[in-house]
Amino acid sequence: MFVASASFVDDTLLTQDFYTSRTSLKCSVYQRAKVLYDLNYEQDKITLIQSVFLMGFWYTTSDDRQGPWHWNGIAITASHRYQFRIYFEATIIVLYRPFILEAPRDVTLEHEEPWRALACQKTRVAASNACSAVTSMMAEELIGLSHTITVIALVPPMHVHLFESASSKPLTSQMGKHNLALCMLAMSELRKSYISATAAYKLFEAAIKKIDGTRSSRRPSHQPQSDAVVVDLGAQEQAPLSPRESWPEGYSALSANVISDAWMWPNMLGSQNESWLDNQDLVGLYEPGDFTQALDGWT
Repeated sequence: MFVASASFVDDTLLTQDFYTSRTSLKCSVYQRAKVLYDLNYEQDKITLIQSVFLMGFWYTTSDDRQGPWHWNGIAITASHRYQFRIYFEATIIVLYRPFILEAPRDVTLEHEEPWRALACQKTRVAASNACSAVTSMMAEELIGLSHTITVIALVPPMHVHLFESASSKPLTSQMGKHNLALCMLAMSELRKSYISATAAYKLFEAAIKKIDGTRSSRRPSHQPQSDAVVVDLGAQEQAPLSPRESWPEGYSALSANVISDAWMWPNMLGSQNESWLDNQDLVGLYEPGDFTQALDGWT
């Protein structure tokens, strides 16, 4: 219970004599709870299931093999043994989330553009509504009481706002920047309690810098027209695409790939085996200062 509740401790209770931050408090109580679990101290099955589930609220790094998935798996296994599977219908209702993996096949070519426009409109409205909810939470000073799921819920709207900020339309770009700045402010506040918020903040921060750098490189030079060499960067980046691969008006493939380009470990998920879990296999793939720069401020 202390691991889960440590995220909501008031800052005034965290003194230098005890803990410097909420994450340090969570780390301390997690280690103590893990020792009790390893010693088989708790004998009551219900209490054990509840405790193991709450231990999943702590997450350190990607190298931690006993993260949330580990503890949640133990809790689910113990629940099955305790015949909690009779509530499987309620579990399906809670966990089910519809998603669209690809464009519907029944949409004809003449109706594809209206369908794409409607999908983009609904995406922008959903992202704007999420930003409004976050703004209301910050105005009422409730963002510090948010759970870990808030970090996951903020990432998709931030993707949309980042995509909007890369638009060539001035008003759309300014609106995307404004909404993204509000989400970044909320994510910055969540960094005090959750390491996952720090990872998301660093990722979007790198993506924003990449977009700003791309815009700076596209600004026309002040050289005389007779000496300057005019290169149409937009024509080079936006090669002719089929109707199903065309981007919405005002965007390009560059703005859509900015998140994947900003990811600190681009080849992590592309390997055919799990050898990347071994830190020794990463030697030589990066410069000595890459990890220091990427992880600066994560702890």
